[in-house]
Amino acid sequence: MPLIKKTFSKESLGKWEIQGDYLVNGDNKVRFKSITFDNEILKWIEKSIAEVSFITKLNATLLFYKNIAQIITTNTDESTKDIEKLLTDNNLEENIKILCEILSNKERLIDSYCEAIAEKYEKQLESRGFEIAEVNNDLAKYTYPLIIKPKDCGEYYFAFCIETSKYNDKPVNYGVQLFKQDSDYIDNFMINRISRYLGIRESRVLFDPILLEDGEEDEEEWWWGYQTETELESELQEFLDSNKIKDLNDELKPIQAYCDAIHEIKKTIENNYKDYVMTTEEDEEYWELGEDNYISVWHKDFNDEKLYFSIDMFESSQSIFFQSQLHGLNIFMGERAFPILKEVLSVDDSAFREGSHCALFAYLTQGDKMNPKDFTKEKFINFFESMREQVYSFNQKIKDDLAKGQDSKLRKFL
Repeated sequence: MPLIKKTFSKESLGKWEIQGDYLVNGDNKVRFKSITFDNEILKWIEKSIAEVSFITKLNATLLFYKNIAQIITTNTDESTKDIEKLLTDNNLEENIKILCEILSNKERLIDSYCEAIAEKYEKQLESRGFEIAEVNNDLAKYTYPLIIKPKDCGEYYFAFCIETSKYNDKPVNYGVQLFKQDSDYIDNFMINRISRYLGIRESRVLFDPILLEDGEEDEEEWWWGYQTETELESELQEFLDSNKIKDLNDELKPIQAYCDAIHEIKKTIENNYKDYVMTTEEDEEYWELGEDNYISVWHKDFNDEKLYFSIDMFESSQSIFFQSQLHGLNIFMGERAFPILKEVLSVDDSAFREGSHCALFAYLTQGDKMNPKDFTKEKFINFFESMREQVYSFNQKIKDDLAKGQDSKLRKFL
């Protein structure tokens, strides 16, 4: 319904075209009538006012609506000022009551709108394997009057939703959002883990790869943003037409097994290797800033040491790395320290990964790389078992050297 002229935006028409008194989309053809504020709505209001003049409150509401409609159809930059003038000049008390009544019913009106959308797309949702989901709005900071998701989802899933804030007057938002079954909250660690697991990141753009300076595509992004309601239906149709959300949710299903494996590793270390310490990204404050996820394990004998090797799982760019790295080396003296480190450990270059002599960390040669979907507790524990005696031996040699005080070969490189 245009304000004045019988013209429609591309977003309103979608794939349909106007041909005379018909809307045409391929072989589909339906009759339609364009209704405008100035030709139809205002005339209907005037007719209604004459018929209900004896009902005071309804008559006042229609007059108020008529004045607002006349202002917004003038299509001038003074519309906002005109509305303010209308509210304050004539019958201020009654106008404010009507306005407050409209605002007080905002939530109910939004719910009704969402119900209408759900009803309109009901058959299409069913035939394409989607459903209306629910969340507990009593606990949430936001309310979700409409959530549309694929039927077969795991504990975490992406869905098309309409979102409104419970605590301010921000506009109604819609887009694709990440949800968790039976919960209104997903912590930053999990969002970071899911992002890296799928190779995407949160954005206002729907799966739009970011181009890096060298022209290579970065990780895809999932779309979430503040959009106008006028484009909602066309975006919803795009969501339903695309297989990306279903494919993404299918990829996301194993994420819980991946998370469970990390927790099982921690339990195994705590129960079966009581002399070892294990930390994850959740134990370190700075990992909240979006750094890569990790597991790091070392023997308690070296808890207080400034220079030591750990056995690690490191997650980055859709890959899992098993490795053993040296912590505590002065980054400006790494190249000078490396020959001394080999001397203290009684090893040659073959014990270290290529490039370790000039890197921030020195890595032992042994390691592995895999897809996060192939990651299991057993694989990490096997790697840990294969490395722990060697790592303990290296850490003991470093500790013995540092204990020599001024005669230590490594102390000056800390």
